[in-house]
Amino acid sequence: MRARISKMVVGIMIIGLGALLLAENYGYIENLKLERWWWTAFIIIPCFTSIIKYGVKVHNTVGLLIGLWLLIERIDLLPNDFADLAFWPMVLIVIGIIVIFGGFGTNTYHYEKTINIDRDNVTMNAPKGGVDINDRINYVAVFSSYAAKNSSQSLYGGEITAVFGGIEVDLSDANITRDIKIEVTGVFGNAIVKMPTNANIVVKRTAVLGKCSSNYSNSGPVNVPTIYVEATGVFGGVEII
Repeated sequence: MRARISKMVVGIMIIGLGALLLAENYGYIENLKLERWWWTAFIIIPCFTSIIKYGVKVHNTVGLLIGLWLLIERIDLLPNDFADLAFWPMVLIVIGIIVIFGGFGTNTYHYEKTINIDRDNVTMNAPKGGVDINDRINYVAVFSSYAAKNSSQSLYGGEITAVFGGIEVDLSDANITRDIKIEVTGVFGNAIVKMPTNANIVVKRTAVLGKCSSNYSNSGPVNVPTIYVEATGVFGGVEII
């Protein structure tokens, strides 16, 4: 439900920004100075969406504050010398927060020892901690990149998200016992997912100035469970292999 709401919010915000640009270009709106601040929306929107989807976290809160600060500065609501005096101190504060909290990727794994991940001539990066065996997955990379491998014996579905980052998830050894749904999203980032071999794969692709590719034709063997993949690329890419 949250994922659907977040996609709706992203769509509405992008449509609104486009409408404002169009209105200003045709002279219906004046003095908005859109050319100075429109790009800050692509910092604010992903962070705001992340808060809706995953709750208030360090990465999405800091990112949202930075985006709002840049927006306020670009529309001249701050003193003229504020940016020069405050920018680098703010950068140092953000870096310090990153160091304290260990980066922006989130991975709630239940690990077992990993084996090699090279299979069917497709090599995925190996996760540092081992193989995740959770039945429901939730992998998020924001301003970071990492790899995950899941070998659940009864995969239940979940979400894979890259925002200004990159993520590779290997599900090839996971077991599917029922029809499930997996949402894969890349917002100014890239997500690559290797699917299990014991299921049909049906991919619904949505790309907004991005790319979604799939090795599957939405048809496969009968009498096996189906994985319904919702792949969304917003200024980013999703690859289902």
